Parts: sequence; structure tokens; C-alpha cells
Amino acid sequence: MTYFSRLTDIVSCNLSEILASNENPEKALEVIIVEMREGFAGAERAVNNAKRQEERILSELETYRGELATWLSEAKEALQAGNEAAARKALHRKQEMEDVVAGLEQQHKAAQATVKHLTTTFRAVEGRLNEALRKQAQLKGEDVPEAAGSTLGAPPSELVEERNKTIEDELANLKKELGM
Repeated sequence: MTYFSRLTDIVSCNLSEILASNENPEKALEVIIVEMREGFAGAERAVNNAKRQEERILSELETYRGELATWLSEAKEALQAGNEAAARKALHRKQEMEDVVAGLEQQHKAAQATVKHLTTTFRAVEGRLNEALRKQAQLKGEDVPEAAGSTLGAPPSELVEERNKTIEDELANLKKELGM
């Protein structure tokens, strides 16, 4: 039986409901965990692909921004040499590059938003998978792991660092709040 057809199904599922309505919750949970692991791996690939795309766009953007300066410099040189036609031509090319840069800036913003969205989905899938692994341990009467992340394969290091920083910041705020 397939439980999930999309990552959003994993994120929005109610594990307790699924397990309560199933005759064999342990077997159902095994299938669910396999599907969640596949979703986790897919979400990780999507995040990595989106980051590569964003980096590619940024690199291209930087290249075209450099060309802007080149065309402006050529226009100045042509004008100083008394060649207005060449200066106009260089300024025309500069304006074309400005249009390309404007388009790439929009693409870059969209790529950044995509990375953010996919990272959020990735974390949500990871959270649901950890929840399922904890439920599985409970059903088997095993010690419940604090975090199941080590069984998932390492998430991208930037995500781990970002999450650890967030946890440390939140811990510091709680200590302040409690006067510790």
C-alpha cells in the first residue's frame, strides 16, 4: 500500500490517524518509514539542485555585471577618442546587458525563494520521519531516540549548522527569560 504521493502528503499526514485505522500498525509504519526515507532523499536532492541552480544564476549575473562596466568603459574611451558612433554602440550594448542583468536578478530572487521553500519542506519531511521513527521505537518497546537524524544520512551541513545555531539562540533566550 502506498501512503504518500507527494512530499506535502508526508508533511501534512496524521501518523496517529493512519496507524489507528490500520489493522497492523507496525507493518504500516514500516511501509510509511520507507516512503518517508524516499521522500527525504528526494527532498534533499531537490534542495541541492536548487542551490546549484541559484549559484549558477548568481555566477552568470556577476559575469554580466562585469560586462556592464566593460561597455561603459568602452563608451568613455570612444567618446574621449572623438568617436561618438562607437560610444553610442557601446552604450547600446551596455543597455542590452542592463536588461539581461535585470532578468537574471529576477531569476536569482526566484531561485533564492525556491531554495528557501525546498529547505523548509526538507526540514518538515525530516521532522515527520523522525516522528515516525520515534513511534516505531515506541511500538517495539525500544528506547525512543532523541533525534533520528543519524539514521537518515547526514543532512546538508549548512542545514545542520543553521539548525544548531537556531537551537543555541533559542536556548540562550530561554536562559535569559528564566534569569539563568
